[in-house]
Amino acid sequence: MTIGILRRCDFDDVEAARVQTILQARGVDVVDVDLSHYPGDATIAHGVGIAAPIASIAGVDLTTLRSVWVRPLGRASSAGPEPVDDPLAGFSADDREIARGQATAALSGWLECSDAFVVDVPVNVTRVRTLRLAQRFGFDVPPTLITSNPEALRRFAAQVDGEVVVRFVDPDRVSSDTDPHGPSRTRLLDPDELEDLDGLVAAPMQFQARIPKALELRVTVVGSRTFTGAVDSSGSEHGALDWRTDPELVTAFVAHDLPPELECTLLRLCDALHLNFATADVILTPEGRHVLLEVNGPSYYGFLEDATGLPISEAVADLLDGTARPRWRPSC
Repeated sequence: MTIGILRRCDFDDVEAARVQTILQARGVDVVDVDLSHYPGDATIAHGVGIAAPIASIAGVDLTTLRSVWVRPLGRASSAGPEPVDDPLAGFSADDREIARGQATAALSGWLECSDAFVVDVPVNVTRVRTLRLAQRFGFDVPPTLITSNPEALRRFAAQVDGEVVVRFVDPDRVSSDTDPHGPSRTRLLDPDELEDLDGLVAAPMQFQARIPKALELRVTVVGSRTFTGAVDSSGSEHGALDWRTDPELVTAFVAHDLPPELECTLLRLCDALHLNFATADVILTPEGRHVLLEVNGPSYYGFLEDATGLPISEAVADLLDGTARPRWRPSC
């Protein structure tokens, strides 16, 4: 049995290293599939009516893998080594983006039809679609708007009649060389900003009604298991709005019991999103409501495992080596 971890090897991935160590201790062969400079040093060939699919990246034959774990890819580091033969050398910035997009789509297509068990095939988990599904399943979700239209934002601010939280639509695409995990950049909208929104037309942003907090919950879903940590951010000057901005809060999470009915609903939502691995951010309000802010696919959980001792890496290893059954499995 060989398990592949698709990840960028130009920055440390603590979770990948932990899972790899666990699997190797079980006698499982694990290989890193380095996507740092993908689509360089890669061959993808799959389709209909062909002799046999081909998938080779950085010298690893993906067709031989039993399971594949797709990690957050982040952004290439400018400090990383340059590929010896960069197929995109000489391309314009726009053409490089087009080429990378096509390469990602080709890889995703191969993963969808692979005989390997993939955790997870890259999917477009958009925030609005996710929250609409969540609301349909019974989750309490905050009023949310993604727009580049100033008038739409002004109407939204008047509708919620309170504080509005602003964040990037896709924080991963604005990650820095020193922080490949990406910035959160969550902040409150200053009411004075509503008078001057010229910059909004150039880049859509996400806006949500601010929800009062008793606790912030971080839930990691692995197959049919959930692992929840909770933190009280109310006493933090910088982290009261977003715990990620306060390093002390990142280490202050404690294990928390998610209500069974909420856990069941979250697992149903992950089924609908075709996710065996996911993270969810939930606010527990002072009056006891659980409000779902977002659900993400590939994500980081090492800080939660460190703070709470929850065996998340063990659960991921169980899923990859077949010890635990997946909730769903793609078929082509």
